[in-house]
Amino acid sequence: DVFFIVHMLAYLLTLARLKNNHLPLLEDHWPQVARWFENVFWMVLLIWFGWTTYKITSAGIPMTGSLPYHFLHGTIIASIYWLGYCFLFREKAQLAGYLKSERQNNTCYLSLDDILHSITELELHRSEKLTIHQAAERLGINAALISTIINRETRKNFNEFINYLRIEDFKRLAVKPEYQKYSLFGIAREVGFSSKTSFFRAFKKEERLTPKEHVNKAMELARQKVSNH
Repeated sequence: DVFFIVHMLAYLLTLARLKNNHLPLLEDHWPQVARWFENVFWMVLLIWFGWTTYKITSAGIPMTGSLPYHFLHGTIIASIYWLGYCFLFREKAQLAGYLKSERQNNTCYLSLDDILHSITELELHRSEKLTIHQAAERLGINAALISTIINRETRKNFNEFINYLRIEDFKRLAVKPEYQKYSLFGIAREVGFSSKTSFFRAFKKEERLTPKEHVNKAMELARQKVSNH
């Protein structure tokens, strides 16, 4: 039983590492698979935690070799190998081929600043339903490369990165006198948010404040600067 607990813990740690490293990229390219993988991870973790707690707190019935063991073991293995197929083999092979082609042609070496500049210059982030493939087409850049650079540099997926740019625009506009007549969501729509719920959720996640709290704080700081001068 101790071997089983350690054995399953090793699998869960591997699964967690894959989830941490590759889930944002899956969310950009295979959102249904990403949701499935997320659900499987938490389900397996819950089963393992419940089983381990049961074995520690009671004599229990040995389960090694039984149906629950095989189900738990098989689910974790299937998750790891399916994620490997979806990303490690297919997506990395595609990205490696693209990067090799770029190096052979001695063309551009993209950085996050390059992507950020291109997106903001064209104001792509202000399009309410922008997808990574639409952005890639407008920028003339491989979608997998965009996703990889953003994830590597910011630990965000494409949608989270776009929301970050929208939030930065919101913060800049919200304190301007000409935007004082707008509601907070009115400004949010101006920068690309289509839903009040998604705007407030994204803002709170990024800033740890509500939009109103942030604007009030920014206005107070502006008044203090004026009074000090």
